[in-house]
Amino acid sequence: MKPIFLLILLYSPFVYAQKQPIDNESYRSWEMLSNYDISRDGKYVWYEYGSEKTGNTLVLCSADGKYKKVLRGAYAPVFNSNSREFLFNTVKGLAILTLGTDSIEYRPNAHSVVIPAKGNGEWLTYHYKDSIILRNMSTGWERAYYARESVLNKQSLFLIQDSAVRWVNISNGSSKIIMQGSSTRQLAFDTSGTQCCFITTNNLEHTLRYYHPGLDSAEARTINGLSDMTPQFSEDGRYIYFSTNTNTYREASGNITIWHYKDEFLPSEQKATSSWKRFSTYLAVMPTDGEWTRQLESEDTVVSTKGSRYVIVRNTINEDESYWNGKRASYVLVSLSNGLHCTIVSNLQKSIALSLSPEEKYVVWYNPEEKAYFSYETATGVTRNISSHIPVNLYIDEYPDLKAIYPYDIAGWLPKDEALLIYDCYDIWKVDPTTKNPPVNITNGYGRKNHIKFRMALAGNTTLLTAFDQYKRNGFWRIDSRGTDTVSLSGMSKGLYYFPEYFTFPFPPPLKAGNTYLMKYMTDTTAPNLVATKDFRSFIQLSDLHPQSTYNWLSSELHNWAMPNGQKTTGILYKPENFDASKKYPVILHYYEKRSYEAYTYLTPALSNGTLDIPWYVSNGYLVFFPDITYPDHYPGRGALDAVTSAAEYLCRFPWVDKHKMGLQGHSFGGYETNYIITHSNLFAAAVSAAGLTDFITHYGDLAFGGKSQISMCEKGQLRMDTSLWWAPDIYVENSPLFSVDKVTTPLLMMHNQKDGAVPVKQSHVFYAALKYLGKPVWMLQYENEDHTIEDGALMLDFTIKQQEFFNHYLKGAPVPDWMK
Repeated sequence: MKPIFLLILLYSPFVYAQKQPIDNESYRSWEMLSNYDISRDGKYVWYEYGSEKTGNTLVLCSADGKYKKVLRGAYAPVFNSNSREFLFNTVKGLAILTLGTDSIEYRPNAHSVVIPAKGNGEWLTYHYKDSIILRNMSTGWERAYYARESVLNKQSLFLIQDSAVRWVNISNGSSKIIMQGSSTRQLAFDTSGTQCCFITTNNLEHTLRYYHPGLDSAEARTINGLSDMTPQFSEDGRYIYFSTNTNTYREASGNITIWHYKDEFLPSEQKATSSWKRFSTYLAVMPTDGEWTRQLESEDTVVSTKGSRYVIVRNTINEDESYWNGKRASYVLVSLSNGLHCTIVSNLQKSIALSLSPEEKYVVWYNPEEKAYFSYETATGVTRNISSHIPVNLYIDEYPDLKAIYPYDIAGWLPKDEALLIYDCYDIWKVDPTTKNPPVNITNGYGRKNHIKFRMALAGNTTLLTAFDQYKRNGFWRIDSRGTDTVSLSGMSKGLYYFPEYFTFPFPPPLKAGNTYLMKYMTDTTAPNLVATKDFRSFIQLSDLHPQSTYNWLSSELHNWAMPNGQKTTGILYKPENFDASKKYPVILHYYEKRSYEAYTYLTPALSNGTLDIPWYVSNGYLVFFPDITYPDHYPGRGALDAVTSAAEYLCRFPWVDKHKMGLQGHSFGGYETNYIITHSNLFAAAVSAAGLTDFITHYGDLAFGGKSQISMCEKGQLRMDTSLWWAPDIYVENSPLFSVDKVTTPLLMMHNQKDGAVPVKQSHVFYAALKYLGKPVWMLQYENEDHTIEDGALMLDFTIKQQEFFNHYLKGAPVPDWMK
């Protein structure tokens, strides 16, 4: 009977009751995956995991999961390029482990291994006491050199000594001094590893030095105004890019600042940038033979793209004002060989992304004013509209208020610049830059027909796709060998592998080595772990992190409902693991633009810097709902009101929602939305507004984000007014919560910091003062030395606790905390 009793116990609701709620210390011991890598042959993987409290642990394993070593106290790991050795630092010194075995060789007092990125694994260096050791991993041969710094590539070792640079030919061990007598810094190699350039300094004067093995010593290139920024070789090694200093900044004299209506930038912007403007650097170039130098940038121009034969230069304009002041951006193609300038495109209201094709036969760009892609052929100077025959929008049309400014982007190029690949919302098009061949939809329209977004999963691989569908599921597909159809590989999962359009850092693309792919995978209920695959159909889980397993964790659900205008929208409902449909739960609605794509991502507990720690609230007996918001032209407040109140009314249909205990929380633009909603609705029992706007009229003439005028932010930015204050003052009044403050019935907690450089704190001061004057329940937290978000850990904890106490009182009936009395 005892085993049966235990079985019943394991599967009873009592088990859930034993799981503790997340507290404000949990995040410190929340172990998460951090760094990882795969050996060049694809057979071995290392990864690190840890937490603030427990520190990091290093794990080495085979990609098939059959071999594993846990290396505590180890750090700075690296695979040797030959895939035979694994090196890492320990308290015992440098450790060299033979992969697939338990054999470890320790080198006491050694550390800091360097292995050439494109080498064959034969050579490496490490630090030993005051020396740099060059080691041949095949023979065990070693030689010690004294040096402050060293740089190793697959061809050579460069040693920076006290006042000299020594070059070592690693193939035979020969060496020679190539420069002597100056302080040296900023070494750079070409891609082949045979050429080197660096900066030397003598009496504060900088000199560019160039070396290749055919020279007796490094050649000095004297350049007026040379800066000490690291030089760079062009991809083909024929040119050296470097930077010059031009001290054009002039301090204001006396106690007066003159604001002139013809200034390109406001004095407040100039002052905010003066600390770096004084030391501005401008890009220049020279051939490796040093016959000439060519200045590419100036105070009025900037290089937007660098190549091996060309650079693209544009003029600098104040883009925040260009939509009304008549200034326009122009792009010029400059030949590195002869300096010839050719204007590619001009009269643009905003800067755009122009790219050179890999072989530099074409320049390609998206023109938002014409809603089309264009190519410029560098050999002929011919410009072509290359997307006119694509029958769908190539700009982001999911957000109508963006006015077609941003394209879905270019996926890549086919070999020899034969064609480029361009994304639409769902599919991928192969486009001929000469327009001789019509565009071809290489995903055969499958994405649009089935509401699946396809994107390239790996740079340079034009057949492997990552997909994301309308249900927020992610998976891998491929284009078949004929290039006419798409085939699902992994199936679509309620989790996340990789999808670059929505998720970048910390969601890197898969790593490929040998025939193995390595990537993270997570869901809303399982922490990110490493998985390996060879075919994207079956996956081997290599790490096993589950910090949520001992806590009352959360799960997410997608919900759809109709807003007042009949338009359908989507939101995420977060529910606790011990959810009981017979109970009634308080609900907090939290919002910022559209975020439903995050439905199946893993949320890590953290102290609040101004936003809402969703895992804490759900674990402690709340439901949290995150609605998508669609904004009608001119009325962002109304868009938020309609989305959030209709979401609340939708949730009230469920018997497990306590409709009398619903709260709001928003930070930054979400803080503005909180302020607007409580001035237009009495549905909510409590609200928190962090760093939110309250008065569009004041903000229209204010300075923020480094002394910039906020007119463009109001008219063309996130506030979405799309009209001037003087042409439509009623719209600015309608969108400003301050002018409806007398309608507030919801108790409000505000947080706004003294040094907020994005939304001036006076926006909350005036709202607080008005609420106080009208006798409304309002509290405001102001952290004196904090900016738009709280960064100090102790202050984050303070805000986290006070926000919890505020919601606990109004939504759970907890006693009034002392600070609110």
